[in-house]
Amino acid sequence: MTGPDAGRHPDAFTLHHVQPLSRSGDLLDKANARSVHRRCNTSRGNRTSVRVQGSSRRW
Repeated sequence: MTGPDAGRHPDAFTLHHVQPLSRSGDLLDKANARSVHRRCNTSRGNRTSVRVQGSSRRW
């Protein structure tokens, strides 16, 4: 996708903070920054753990 709306696509890349800024993450620390899909970053919110989709707690 191209154009002005390309950044709004769910598969577009966004900046992700490993330690969320709301939980004392450092804005300027390069080790705290990752590139992730917008959909994944939005669903994570400010949690520090990530739930893998499709996984189950049941064995």
